[in-house]
Amino acid sequence: MEVGTSQMATTENSSAPLIPRKPRHKHLKRLQKGKEKEQETLEVTHTPQSKPTEPSSSKPPLEDDDNIKKSASWSWALLTDSSVSSRPPLFTKDYSSSTGPSSSQDVGHSAEITSILINPQNTFQLISSSLDGCIKIWDYLEAVLLSTFNFKQPITHMCAHDRQPNYVFITTTSFDSVKSHEDNNNQEISKVYRILLRPTKVTADLPVQTPVEKLKIGKVRNPTGLAVSPSGEWLVAIGGPKAYVCPMSSLQAGFTKFISNEPLTCLAFHPTQEYFATGDKKGQIRLWYCLDSSLVASSKNVDNDKEKHAQTTMLHWHAHAVSSLAFSSNGAYLLSGGEEAVLVVWQLHTGKKEYVPRVGSPIVSIAVACHENGEEEYLLALLDGTLATIGSTSLRISKSFASLKHDSTLWGTGPAPLAIHTLTSTVILPSSHPSSLLVHSPSTSTAVAELEISPTNRVSRRDDKQILPLRVERVVISHNGQWMATVDGRPDTADFAREVYLKFWRWDAASSTWNLNSRIDRPHGAQVVSGMEFIPSYAGAGPYLVTCGGDRNVKTWRIKSITSKAGQEEFWVCRSTFGYRSKMPSNIVGSPDGSLIAVSYDLYAVLYDTASNRIRSTLTCPDLRDVWHMAFIGESGQYFVITDNRMVHVWDLVASTVRWQYLVPHTIYSVIPHPKEDSFVVLFADQDQLTCIYKFMASSSSIKFSRTLPFKLKKVLWYPFGVTRKDFSLVGITYDWTAVVFGDRVNINQGEGASANGIGGDIVPQRRSLFQDMFGATAFDDLLSQAPLPASTPVAGVHHDSVSKTSNIFNVSSYQLSPMSTLYPSILENLLKERVFEPVTEKDGEEVDRPDDGDVQMADEHVPETTRTPERINSSQEIEELVELFKGEAFCASKSAISSYKHLNGNGSVKGTNGVNHVTQKSSTPHKMVNGKHHVEEEIDEVETPASIGKKRKKKT
Repeated sequence: MEVGTSQMATTENSSAPLIPRKPRHKHLKRLQKGKEKEQETLEVTHTPQSKPTEPSSSKPPLEDDDNIKKSASWSWALLTDSSVSSRPPLFTKDYSSSTGPSSSQDVGHSAEITSILINPQNTFQLISSSLDGCIKIWDYLEAVLLSTFNFKQPITHMCAHDRQPNYVFITTTSFDSVKSHEDNNNQEISKVYRILLRPTKVTADLPVQTPVEKLKIGKVRNPTGLAVSPSGEWLVAIGGPKAYVCPMSSLQAGFTKFISNEPLTCLAFHPTQEYFATGDKKGQIRLWYCLDSSLVASSKNVDNDKEKHAQTTMLHWHAHAVSSLAFSSNGAYLLSGGEEAVLVVWQLHTGKKEYVPRVGSPIVSIAVACHENGEEEYLLALLDGTLATIGSTSLRISKSFASLKHDSTLWGTGPAPLAIHTLTSTVILPSSHPSSLLVHSPSTSTAVAELEISPTNRVSRRDDKQILPLRVERVVISHNGQWMATVDGRPDTADFAREVYLKFWRWDAASSTWNLNSRIDRPHGAQVVSGMEFIPSYAGAGPYLVTCGGDRNVKTWRIKSITSKAGQEEFWVCRSTFGYRSKMPSNIVGSPDGSLIAVSYDLYAVLYDTASNRIRSTLTCPDLRDVWHMAFIGESGQYFVITDNRMVHVWDLVASTVRWQYLVPHTIYSVIPHPKEDSFVVLFADQDQLTCIYKFMASSSSIKFSRTLPFKLKKVLWYPFGVTRKDFSLVGITYDWTAVVFGDRVNINQGEGASANGIGGDIVPQRRSLFQDMFGATAFDDLLSQAPLPASTPVAGVHHDSVSKTSNIFNVSSYQLSPMSTLYPSILENLLKERVFEPVTEKDGEEVDRPDDGDVQMADEHVPETTRTPERINSSQEIEELVELFKGEAFCASKSAISSYKHLNGNGSVKGTNGVNHVTQKSSTPHKMVNGKHHVEEEIDEVETPASIGKKRKKKT
């Protein structure tokens, strides 16, 4: 790529220092008053004859330009969800669900879901509450919303009992309290109500109804739990260092307060006895024996305001706050979990305990499921979004459910690592720990692997101070997908000096893993790495990695090869170091062909030659106050875009001129070019901290379209999967560490459970299995016949209905199997089908003469190549099963069954090739080697090859 030579326009004294940068608020005034003085003093790189266009007004002319589409919301989809519900998962007889933010904006909640429970009067219904102040009743089998009750206050907790039909108990707060709670203001006073889920007459026919009755029970400060005893006789709430107890028989009397030493965090009722357990912030577990009518007031009096002490039993193991408690179904065991990532099983009558250590992440909630056979399972919801199932007898993790592992609480406010690996169509994302990265497959919506960039001993903190781990700050992948570079480190603290590590990883296609190749400690001294970019190979050299850092240097890195006893070894070394006028570099981009490296320095964008590191051009102009973002545009890279906080500048590098400028309404935080066409998008945040996107063409300053997104992004990249040449598709990480895909066409697999589907929905039609071929149709055949089978291309000689996995037949108990003598003939009869051949005719309709004596060869003429349909290959498991069946039953099968196969050929032999059963004639002709391969010359009378159809054959002479 050639760049025009730039002439530098300076003041009379060429050695005069550059004018220092002015404050940004003054810069906004100068945009309106003119810039004659600055044009005389600041250096420019466009030719003096080319005058840059005047910037547009601060308000983009969306209404005046006919080519601009009205601002609309861009389509987007979640790759990860950074929020994890603190409410335990809920089990039904045949279905399980967990609470969390609702993604449906049509019928779902508009704020975070705080509680979900089974309707005590109808086990096929769910009742959910949310901070939007609504209670919704759902039919979870059909995924249908039945009714909505608006309480008009945020609901933080909810519970119900079958002895209180159509009633629910809730804790509510004001919307101002919710906002202050998000701002870490713990002064939250909530009220507890009993609500009758019946609408008023006025709202009975409306989609959003008002409950006909509500009864205020009392107030709770900073509530953390609300529950009804299994007997239905007691209502208990916890908040702060107090437990609030109220008998159901006298709700008007209000709560009786029992004091604790520490703030309480969780609550659980014993399933058979009248006492409950709580956990506190110091890791203590208390069993409360205060559900006694003699201790609780039965009428409203002044004694209710007095704080009382109750008889308790204390259990202590946890070093930090207890996050969740749950009793086993028989009440013999108490389960507890917290930040230590250890499940503790307490045997209540002896006080002994057992542990399930290293479950993978801090435990958020615990649920107990009891199966029909009496066996229990413990379901743990972890902070990284994983659901882990533990058997009650083995106390081992039997299975886990996690599409993505992500914990936003440990990442903080630093840069977000994000990269695209095109070889495997995967996205590199932040993982559940700051020292690791997650390899995510958007096509399957699953986590492929977790790459530990910096080995970390993941133990809980010893005291209130959090241990600061090494954190992955940047990740880039080379254009050929063979190399990945990461930067991880730890800032200066009172306990640790700054640590910075640059690591190179090589992709191993055989094992589908990233392997560490090189590590460079302190690549820019004790300073941070502020920019990093892979430059593609150019003129036979490369690829290169270019980094810039706080030491004011730019470094290039290359691959070095040496020969040792182990063979050829490759590793990365520093290739060159350079700078520009002792200025601080902040960003690096490379041209599409790898010939140029662009580095931003304050007011300048400097273009370097990749091979020689020579400066090719320096780009700046009077309107440019600071280089925030820059990018090469299109496949050719002729155009170059630079932005400061609000102004967009587009250069024509060949002509060395400023093509045009544009002033956007708000602060720009990202610029993404289209890799195939000369266009780019500018992303900026409006006054509501939402994202606005303008699309520009490099040739014009007119906006091609305007889009909006309901979130602000920390990092944005081009998303290359499943898009057309002209579409824009991007992937980014929001400020709450949620990964999203957005653009013109968003087509990713959302995974199971991403949308609401009825459990008893339509049955997807399936092909007939081998079991159905042998034993007849199933009861679902009527449903299957209503929808056509998916079309497929038939393969000659392959009978798809009968080559299903034979192992499915034996996936039952042995006593349920039919006799082997019965199964064996049926299997072979369905696998070995007689091939039907129709006579081949010429164009005039006459049948082709088929001489049957002597060997036959094709005429010496050109035979067109035929395209073979890919053939099915039998797995080794199928072959072994058929061999075992043949050994056991071949000589025991009935004669009638054996004779039924004799019509296939003269001797009953079957030859298999690549899973296709071919019928062959028995011949005594010996094998010959033709071109290094075995060849059998046969006399073929009936069987034709595809190439011989329609050809007359000559008798061999």
